[in-house]
Amino acid sequence: MAGTSLEDTFKTEKWLLHVDGSSTIQGSGAGIVITSPQGEDLEFTVKFGLKASNNETEYEALVIGYFWPTMKQDAKQLVIKCERCQKHSSLIHQPAEPITTMLSPCPFAQWGMDIVGPFPLAPGQRKFLLVPIDYFTKWVEAEPLARITEREVMKFI
Repeated sequence: MAGTSLEDTFKTEKWLLHVDGSSTIQGSGAGIVITSPQGEDLEFTVKFGLKASNNETEYEALVIGYFWPTMKQDAKQLVIKCERCQKHSSLIHQPAEPITTMLSPCPFAQWGMDIVGPFPLAPGQRKFLLVPIDYFTKWVEAEPLARITEREVMKFI
């Protein structure tokens, strides 16, 4: 782009800024997602040192101006140096999925069951939970178990 200034280049590209305007007892803040023209999302959280409503916080986030030419590289470097970021990086980060409704014609016609654990040992050496749910009534039961065996599951059912 010979003869075009950097400022003109950025004026022609469309960036999207989404601000949630969060506010808590501890102070005001904003969750910010910036989407580049290439569709890359950059997520930030900012805490303001002022008490403000959601609208004031959103306005403050917009006024601050969340763009600079090396923003993506700076964010990567910050994450590399951030101890908390490294500690939580191994967590599974998946996009949210819509909840699907389970339809059941009558009580006890359709059940779901899951095994949860291991947890720290409870009395009786129990460290697992057997958790069934009736999809019609949404009734949940839970049984602590020391071992997961066919016999234990059949006994519970």
